[in-house]
Amino acid sequence: MAELLSFPYIRSTEYVDDQVVRPFIPVSIKYREKSIDTMAMLDSGADTSILPHAVGLALGADWSRQPDLWHLEGFGGELETKKLVVDLVIGNWHPLRIRFGWTNNNDVPVLLGQLNFFHVVDICFYRSRQLVQLSLASAERA
Repeated sequence: MAELLSFPYIRSTEYVDDQVVRPFIPVSIKYREKSIDTMAMLDSGADTSILPHAVGLALGADWSRQPDLWHLEGFGGELETKKLVVDLVIGNWHPLRIRFGWTNNNDVPVLLGQLNFFHVVDICFYRSRQLVQLSLASAERA
């Protein structure tokens, strides 16, 4: 059985200038031969996982060569997105293939949303304890 991972909620003022703690987790994102370490916010209200433009570029992805995904709408308005499938590593887990909506905007954090992150990872939010716990979904356990 895969290890249960726990992470504290943290304050991040990079995208929102407030003192609210949120469920950000450290991840490594790999695409082809490149990899970056960053923080990603778990967002149960997001329909899809989102990757900011600068992160995709840092991974060596070519915006013009990625297939259009859709125009993403949310609180920030409408964003053009491309489909980008990457390997995501959390802790000592095996890499997870995650489909991101790679946006042409840098004003959003890396978001891990319903499609397809929440399909492969079980998540328990303990907001009162400022803690989030993750485990691999049954189909992902190896």
